[in-house]
Amino acid sequence: MLPVGNNDTGKGTLSPKGYIRIKDAIHVIRSMMFSQEMPEALLVAARKNAEELSISADRQLGPKVEARPTESWMDQSSTTLIKAIKSGDVALFAMTENTTHIFAIPKNIVGDVLVRAGLPPTKATIYLRFVDMMPVTLLRDLQVDELQQSASKTFALILKEKEFEDWLSDIAGRDRWPLDKKARKPVGRPDRVSAVKPLVKLFVESGKWRGGDRLKQLTSLINAKLKHQEVSRGTIENALSHLYAETRDLRYRHKKRKRRASPKRN
Repeated sequence: MLPVGNNDTGKGTLSPKGYIRIKDAIHVIRSMMFSQEMPEALLVAARKNAEELSISADRQLGPKVEARPTESWMDQSSTTLIKAIKSGDVALFAMTENTTHIFAIPKNIVGDVLVRAGLPPTKATIYLRFVDMMPVTLLRDLQVDELQQSASKTFALILKEKEFEDWLSDIAGRDRWPLDKKARKPVGRPDRVSAVKPLVKLFVESGKWRGGDRLKQLTSLINAKLKHQEVSRGTIENALSHLYAETRDLRYRHKKRKRRASPKRN
């Protein structure tokens, strides 16, 4: 099951079983889209600003921070999901407070609902990032009859977990996530470790597999997605090792099974 609830506060309203909050979905996409928490474009801009601040301090000048990342990485995870929802690849739903009711958002107003919910954010809606449940009044002149007739005061946008998970594994493989990995010249057959890393990351981020679980379980989950392109246990072990080395996240730490020594024959 993918992570539910509000990742920002840890005290958010939990999603109903089989659904994921749209905020949490964006967090999962970002963790798979980039190999590090802070993408390279932001790190470069931060280093440049640090250098400028150091020079300003030496000259006893006031700080002048100008450098900005040229890539729109900050919006990339959310815009990718927004595009999928608008195209109908992923259906949009709303839940009311205490997950009392779940309503499908009609396709003809999906775009309007997303904009009013701050996706993408504007100066008028940026505050919604810090709100667990949004007021129903945001949608008052849209045709969301069931939601408006439910007498609920607040709502949150959610997605079907299985549908989101299937879409995510497809796009991660198709677009070769993470996007910021360093390219290298292919030698021989395609690198299967790089091919399965996004799937390993998906199952670990979603909580379907943890470092202490049996590797056989993770192997089955991944091969079920790959269908006729199954990978070996060793390939998955290597993918876990790479991810642990890149992130130092203990969820990817897996002790390789030691082979038992064959009994000596007399």
